[in-house]
Amino acid sequence: NIKALSAARHVSTNTQNKKMMKGLVGDITGGADVCKCIPKNQFAAESSIKFVLPDETTFIFLKATREEFIFTDKALIAIRGNSGASKKRYVTRFDYGEHPIKNVAFETAGFGLTDLDCEIKLEIGNESLSIDIEKNETDIAITYYRALVDVSKAIKRNNAKFNLSLNLIKNDTKIDLKESPENSLRAISTNVIDFTEALLIKFQPESYKDVFSAHFPGA
Repeated sequence: NIKALSAARHVSTNTQNKKMMKGLVGDITGGADVCKCIPKNQFAAESSIKFVLPDETTFIFLKATREEFIFTDKALIAIRGNSGASKKRYVTRFDYGEHPIKNVAFETAGFGLTDLDCEIKLEIGNESLSIDIEKNETDIAITYYRALVDVSKAIKRNNAKFNLSLNLIKNDTKIDLKESPENSLRAISTNVIDFTEALLIKFQPESYKDVFSAHFPGA
Protein backbone atom coordinates (compact mmCIF):
# COMPACT_ATOMS: atom_id res chain seq x y z
CA ASN A 1 0.00 0.00 0.00
CA ILE A 2 2.83 2.37 0.88
CA LYS A 3 4.55 1.60 -2.44
CA ALA A 4 1.32 2.14 -4.36
CA LEU A 5 0.71 5.47 -2.60
CA SER A 6 4.28 6.57 -3.30
CA ALA A 7 3.92 5.64 -6.98
CA ALA A 8 0.65 7.54 -7.25
CA ARG A 9 2.25 10.64 -5.73
CA HIS A 10 5.18 10.30 -8.13
CA VAL A 11 2.82 10.14 -11.14
CA SER A 12 0.85 13.15 -9.85
CA THR A 13 4.06 15.17 -9.36
CA ASN A 14 5.30 14.27 -12.84
CA THR A 15 1.95 15.30 -14.35
CA GLN A 16 2.06 18.66 -12.57
CA ASN A 17 5.66 19.22 -13.68
CA LYS A 18 4.74 18.44 -17.29
CA LYS A 19 1.85 20.91 -17.17
CA MET A 20 4.10 23.58 -15.69
CA MET A 21 6.79 22.92 -18.30
CA LYS A 22 4.19 23.09 -21.07
CA GLY A 23 3.07 26.45 -19.73
CA LEU A 24 6.64 27.77 -19.59
CA VAL A 25 7.34 26.61 -23.15
CA GLY A 26 4.16 28.34 -24.28
CA ASP A 27 5.28 31.58 -22.63
CA ILE A 28 8.70 31.44 -24.31
CA THR A 29 7.43 30.58 -27.80
CA GLY A 30 4.31 32.74 -27.69
CA GLY A 31 2.05 29.70 -27.88
CA ALA A 32 0.46 30.60 -24.55
CA ASP A 33 -1.32 33.46 -26.29
CA VAL A 34 -2.70 31.52 -29.29
CA CYS A 35 -6.32 30.54 -28.76
CA LYS A 36 -8.25 27.49 -29.82
CA CYS A 37 -11.91 27.78 -30.82
CA ILE A 38 -13.92 25.73 -28.33
CA PRO A 39 -16.94 24.11 -30.04
CA LYS A 40 -20.40 24.65 -28.60
CA ASN A 41 -20.80 21.03 -27.46
CA GLN A 42 -17.71 21.44 -25.23
CA PHE A 43 -18.67 24.72 -23.52
CA ALA A 44 -20.12 22.97 -20.48
CA ALA A 45 -16.89 21.03 -19.89
CA GLU A 46 -14.79 24.19 -19.57
CA SER A 47 -14.20 25.38 -16.01
CA SER A 48 -14.40 29.06 -17.01
CA ILE A 49 -18.00 28.66 -18.14
CA LYS A 50 -18.95 29.25 -14.50
CA PHE A 51 -18.27 32.95 -15.02
CA VAL A 52 -21.17 33.17 -17.49
CA LEU A 53 -24.36 34.39 -15.84
CA PRO A 54 -27.37 32.02 -15.75
CA ASP A 55 -29.51 34.26 -17.99
CA GLU A 56 -27.02 34.69 -20.85
CA THR A 57 -26.01 32.57 -23.83
CA THR A 58 -22.42 31.81 -24.87
CA PHE A 59 -21.68 32.10 -28.59
CA ILE A 60 -17.87 32.36 -28.85
CA PHE A 61 -15.33 30.64 -26.58
CA LEU A 62 -11.63 31.19 -27.30
CA LYS A 63 -9.05 29.52 -25.09
CA ALA A 64 -5.26 29.73 -24.80
CA THR A 65 -2.91 28.57 -22.07
CA ARG A 66 -2.98 31.84 -20.16
CA GLU A 67 -6.07 33.65 -21.46
CA GLU A 68 -9.66 32.95 -22.44
CA PHE A 69 -12.30 35.09 -24.12
CA ILE A 70 -16.00 34.28 -23.83
CA PHE A 71 -18.46 36.30 -25.91
CA THR A 72 -22.03 35.93 -24.71
CA ASP A 73 -25.14 37.71 -25.95
CA LYS A 74 -24.62 40.32 -23.19
CA ALA A 75 -20.91 40.68 -22.52
CA LEU A 76 -17.31 39.73 -23.16
CA ILE A 77 -15.75 37.84 -20.27
CA ALA A 78 -11.94 37.94 -20.37
CA ILE A 79 -9.97 35.53 -18.18
CA ARG A 80 -6.26 36.32 -18.15
CA GLY A 81 -3.12 35.24 -16.30
CA ASN A 82 0.47 36.41 -16.10
CA SER A 83 1.95 33.13 -17.30
CA GLY A 84 1.04 29.71 -18.63
CA ALA A 85 2.66 28.07 -15.60
CA SER A 86 0.54 29.88 -13.03
CA LYS A 87 -3.06 28.95 -12.21
CA LYS A 88 -3.92 32.46 -10.99
CA ARG A 89 -6.36 34.21 -13.35
CA TYR A 90 -8.00 37.65 -13.42
CA VAL A 91 -11.59 37.84 -14.68
CA THR A 92 -12.95 41.01 -16.30
CA ARG A 93 -16.49 41.48 -17.58
CA PHE A 94 -17.35 43.98 -20.33
CA ASP A 95 -21.11 44.42 -20.71
CA TYR A 96 -21.88 45.69 -24.22
CA GLY A 97 -24.20 48.41 -22.92
CA GLU A 98 -21.39 50.01 -20.90
CA HIS A 99 -18.47 48.90 -23.08
CA PRO A 100 -19.55 48.92 -26.75
CA ILE A 101 -17.65 46.83 -29.28
CA LYS A 102 -16.12 48.86 -32.11
CA ASN A 103 -13.39 48.88 -34.77
CA VAL A 104 -13.48 45.11 -35.33
CA ALA A 105 -10.75 43.91 -37.69
CA PHE A 106 -9.29 40.61 -38.91
CA GLU A 107 -5.70 39.76 -39.79
CA THR A 108 -5.07 36.60 -41.78
CA ALA A 109 -2.13 34.29 -41.15
CA GLY A 110 0.79 34.40 -43.57
CA PHE A 111 2.38 31.50 -45.41
CA GLY A 112 5.67 31.36 -43.48
CA LEU A 113 6.61 28.72 -40.93
CA THR A 114 6.44 31.31 -38.15
CA ASP A 115 2.95 32.52 -39.13
CA LEU A 116 0.97 30.24 -36.84
CA ASP A 117 -2.12 32.32 -36.18
CA CYS A 118 -4.71 34.75 -37.46
CA GLU A 119 -6.03 37.60 -35.33
CA ILE A 120 -9.29 39.25 -34.39
CA LYS A 121 -8.73 42.84 -33.29
CA LEU A 122 -11.33 45.00 -31.59
CA GLU A 123 -11.95 47.74 -29.10
CA ILE A 124 -14.37 47.23 -26.24
CA GLY A 125 -14.94 50.25 -24.05
CA ASN A 126 -11.53 51.82 -23.58
CA GLU A 127 -9.56 48.60 -24.07
CA SER A 128 -7.97 47.36 -27.30
CA LEU A 129 -7.75 43.60 -27.78
CA SER A 130 -5.82 41.46 -30.22
CA ILE A 131 -6.90 37.82 -30.01
CA ASP A 132 -4.60 35.31 -31.70
CA ILE A 133 -6.31 32.20 -33.06
CA GLU A 134 -4.73 29.02 -34.39
CA LYS A 135 -4.09 29.16 -38.14
CA ASN A 136 -5.96 25.92 -38.84
CA GLU A 137 -9.13 27.46 -37.40
CA THR A 138 -9.17 30.47 -39.71
CA ASP A 139 -12.58 29.65 -41.20
CA ILE A 140 -14.39 29.60 -37.86
CA ALA A 141 -12.41 32.67 -36.77
CA ILE A 142 -13.78 34.52 -39.81
CA THR A 143 -17.30 33.55 -38.70
CA TYR A 144 -16.51 35.01 -35.27
CA TYR A 145 -15.21 38.18 -36.92
CA ARG A 146 -18.36 38.60 -39.00
CA ALA A 147 -20.60 38.11 -35.96
CA LEU A 148 -18.65 40.69 -33.94
CA VAL A 149 -18.80 43.17 -36.82
CA ASP A 150 -22.60 42.84 -36.92
CA VAL A 151 -22.86 43.23 -33.13
CA SER A 152 -20.65 46.32 -33.34
CA LYS A 153 -22.87 47.80 -36.07
CA ALA A 154 -26.04 47.05 -34.09
CA ILE A 155 -24.63 48.74 -30.97
CA LYS A 156 -23.55 51.80 -32.97
CA ARG A 157 -26.94 52.05 -34.68
CA ASN A 158 -28.80 51.75 -31.36
CA ASN A 159 -26.62 54.40 -29.72
CA ALA A 160 -27.28 56.81 -32.59
CA LYS A 161 -31.06 56.28 -32.37
CA PHE A 162 -30.99 56.66 -28.58
CA ASN A 163 -29.05 59.95 -28.71
CA LEU A 164 -31.26 61.31 -31.48
CA SER A 165 -34.40 60.50 -29.48
CA LEU A 166 -32.96 62.18 -26.37
CA ASN A 167 -32.28 65.34 -28.34
CA LEU A 168 -35.84 65.32 -29.61
CA ILE A 169 -37.12 65.04 -26.04
CA LYS A 170 -35.01 68.01 -24.97
CA ASN A 171 -36.38 70.15 -27.79
CA ASP A 172 -39.99 69.11 -27.21
CA THR A 173 -40.00 69.67 -23.45
CA LYS A 174 -38.75 73.26 -23.28
CA ILE A 175 -41.41 74.96 -21.16
CA ASP A 176 -42.06 78.34 -19.63
CA LEU A 177 -42.01 77.82 -15.88
CA LYS A 178 -44.05 81.02 -15.33
CA GLU A 179 -46.93 79.63 -17.36
CA SER A 180 -46.72 76.03 -16.14
CA PRO A 181 -48.52 75.09 -12.95
CA GLU A 182 -46.67 72.79 -10.57
CA ASN A 183 -48.85 69.79 -11.42
CA SER A 184 -48.23 70.23 -15.16
CA LEU A 185 -44.49 70.44 -14.58
CA ARG A 186 -44.59 67.26 -12.51
CA ALA A 187 -46.61 65.49 -15.19
CA ILE A 188 -44.16 66.56 -17.89
CA SER A 189 -41.21 65.31 -15.81
CA THR A 190 -42.92 61.96 -15.27
CA ASN A 191 -43.62 61.62 -18.97
CA VAL A 192 -40.00 62.42 -19.84
CA ILE A 193 -38.72 59.79 -17.40
CA ASP A 194 -41.14 57.17 -18.70
CA PHE A 195 -40.22 57.94 -22.29
CA THR A 196 -36.48 57.80 -21.52
CA GLU A 197 -36.91 54.41 -19.84
CA ALA A 198 -38.78 53.17 -22.91
CA LEU A 199 -35.91 54.40 -25.09
CA LEU A 200 -33.40 52.53 -22.94
CA ILE A 201 -35.32 49.29 -23.34
CA LYS A 202 -35.66 49.77 -27.09
CA PHE A 203 -32.26 51.16 -28.08
CA GLN A 204 -29.97 50.02 -25.25
CA PRO A 205 -30.77 46.29 -24.99
CA GLU A 206 -28.86 44.11 -22.57
CA SER A 207 -28.80 41.25 -25.08
CA TYR A 208 -27.72 40.98 -28.72
CA LYS A 209 -28.78 37.37 -28.97
CA ASP A 210 -30.69 37.92 -32.21
CA VAL A 211 -27.58 39.34 -33.91
CA PHE A 212 -25.31 36.50 -32.74
CA SER A 213 -27.92 33.85 -33.57
CA ALA A 214 -27.90 34.92 -37.23
CA HIS A 215 -24.32 33.62 -37.42
CA PHE A 216 -24.72 30.63 -35.11
CA PRO A 217 -27.99 28.86 -35.95
CA GLY A 218 -29.26 26.64 -33.19
CA ALA A 219 -27.19 28.34 -30.48
